[in-house]
Amino acid sequence: MADDGRSLSLLAQFELDAQTAAVLELPRAGLLTIFYDSVGAPWLARQDALHVELFAESVTTTVSTPDDCDRFDEVGVALSEAELPRLGVPAPGGIETFCAVQEALDPRQAPLSFLGGHAFPLQEPMEDVCAEVEPSVLAADWRLLLQLDTDRGPGFSWGSGSGRLYVWLPHEDLRRGVFDRVVAIVQDT
Repeated sequence: MADDGRSLSLLAQFELDAQTAAVLELPRAGLLTIFYDSVGAPWLARQDALHVELFAESVTTTVSTPDDCDRFDEVGVALSEAELPRLGVPAPGGIETFCAVQEALDPRQAPLSFLGGHAFPLQEPMEDVCAEVEPSVLAADWRLLLQLDTDRGPGFSWGSGSGRLYVWLPHEDLRRGVFDRVVAIVQDT
């Protein structure tokens, strides 16, 4: 529930197995669920408009979407792990690998949505903003949990309709599976 009593929209659910949880640095597998106030759509959100939870087991329940929140179409995703080459003097074939990965992850190609990894910001990097919101955590200690691009397929539209929603949390919290210091930021072009 948002501070004003409005319901939060279900943005994403990911059923994580042990391998996926390990890649993301989560302590256990389970059902990762992310809710957000997509109606109020704040540019910066904390627990008043954002809720993340990792359930130990998958639970299947049918519920109806409350009238006061958005309903998004279901979209399937797959985990893809890629190792980026180190910067500096590339090994033989390294520059071709780097260019191929860069082309595959071209931030100009929407939608660019994923769980974990590195953010593709549309404006400035967000770690400093997260550190201002939660001063007990240094900017370098924030990790991206989720990046959702504007995508007409499921009905995601952030900012003026060409933005992205980013969900961040402290690295320590990610490893412990604790989600009480999450921060959501919307950036737009």
